[in-house]
Amino acid sequence: MSTITIKPIKKFNKTIIAPPDKSITQRAILFASLAPAGTKIVITNALLGLDCLSCIECVMALGAKADVDKSKKMITITSAPIKSAILNVGNSGTAMRLLMGMLSAQDGKTFTLDGDESIRNRPMGRVSELLEQMGAKISLTNGKALVAIEGAKLIGTNIKSPIASAQIKSAILLAGIQAKGVTSYTEPYKSRDHTERLLKYYGVPVKEENNTTTVSKSIIKSKNTHIVGDISSVAFPLVLAVALKDAKIRINSVGLNPTRCGTLEVFKAIGANFNIINEVKDYESFGDIEVEYIENLSPFTIDGDIIPRLIDEIPILAVLACFIKGTSVIRGAEELKVKESNRLDAVVDMLSAMGGKVEKTFDGMIIYGSGELKGGCMVDSKGDHRIAMATAIAGALSKEGVTIKNHECVSVSYPEFFNLFEE
Repeated sequence: MSTITIKPIKKFNKTIIAPPDKSITQRAILFASLAPAGTKIVITNALLGLDCLSCIECVMALGAKADVDKSKKMITITSAPIKSAILNVGNSGTAMRLLMGMLSAQDGKTFTLDGDESIRNRPMGRVSELLEQMGAKISLTNGKALVAIEGAKLIGTNIKSPIASAQIKSAILLAGIQAKGVTSYTEPYKSRDHTERLLKYYGVPVKEENNTTTVSKSIIKSKNTHIVGDISSVAFPLVLAVALKDAKIRINSVGLNPTRCGTLEVFKAIGANFNIINEVKDYESFGDIEVEYIENLSPFTIDGDIIPRLIDEIPILAVLACFIKGTSVIRGAEELKVKESNRLDAVVDMLSAMGGKVEKTFDGMIIYGSGELKGGCMVDSKGDHRIAMATAIAGALSKEGVTIKNHECVSVSYPEFFNLFEE
């Protein structure tokens, strides 16, 4: 059993560089492999965590060439004709779902998609059912992986999803740019738009109107791609600075995509002291974020259309709520039940073990913040990087610290995370 102990900290004043964005890195790898054979795309400032490495293994199995320079955080993908393959996505739900859309249109070829135990327990029917409306031939195992795909000639159609999910949307758009005719995807709320931005950057015409995105048959063009910093990952040290007396942090090169900035919206609502400086407009805007501790923050309510903009940050925002006196409420977060773990249960169990007063609801939780957590316990991350990181921040802010079981999973998204706690 691997463990790490995080002790309470009394001061926190740092300047760091944001880790590269995992979601965008994975998309860049997959999209580059879908370009016409012989196309070369260089990806700089790439995240080389486990999920992204799984993506690289998948595109290589499909025929692409991938050169990785870890010292420079650079990946060079040279596309090739896609061939039938058996793929293992590891723990990457993004890879699994995007590959379902990407490979469903590969007429005459067959694919099997598998992953680790966590992936085998995550729902895939929500993707396959919509792709089947376009003519996809997909077989699941009790609605989950293993996923068997028989490539087919897809027909563009109007897809309406009951879920606001960037992964589902991306799968449909990747199928749509290979299908005959026009494909449109409508969701109840606007989810992350990294796929739309990256497709446009690669020369694919994408039309967006309200919550509907439309594409037609197109090709991906060669364009070197720089990955911005991951705002979901830096939300964890940001919360540490917000909640720890006299703390201050500056994080450079953070992605500022409006569909990912829900945490900053919460910071504004609760009265947190933060500034964005040096903003650069690009296919993905980025800038530096400065945060300082301030007393007497207000409790918050999270629900409705903000949920897709901060879905990965809910565990750390729940930790923050414990250090704000008053009642904070999180609603409409059912999607957390089907992440790497059941994050609703995992967060409630973790905070309760650390002395927090938390009530689980069917789609979220109610946190009765007292301004502190006791800690002094062991918490199992259940192999979920967001739970491990949230637990670590909670431990650093607590009175007695915390021991985290299975902490290595943070390497999926933030390999240098535990360096934050070094003097």
